[in-house]
Amino acid sequence: MRPWMGENSMAMWIPEGPDTAGFGTRSNAAAVSHGMTFRPLADTARATLGWFLSRRRAAEPLGEALPGLTPEREAELLALV
Repeated sequence: MRPWMGENSMAMWIPEGPDTAGFGTRSNAAAVSHGMTFRPLADTARATLGWFLSRRRAAEPLGEALPGLTPEREAELLALV
C-alpha cells in the first residue's frame, strides 16, 4: 500500500523515513503571531465531509477508486485493537 493514494489509503498515514522526518511537526506560532485564526472544528469537519461527498459523486460514474477505507476494512482494523 502506498501512502496518500489509492484504495485503502489513509491521509493521516505516511511512512517513517528520511524523506518524511519532522512531517507534521512545524510550529504555527509565527502565523498566529501575525493574526492567523482558526475556524471551529465542526465547520472544518462539515466542509471536509461536503468536499468528500462531492468528490465521491464525481468519481463513482467514472469508476474511479477513492481514497479511504471501506466500512468492512475499517471494522477489520478496529477489531485488532
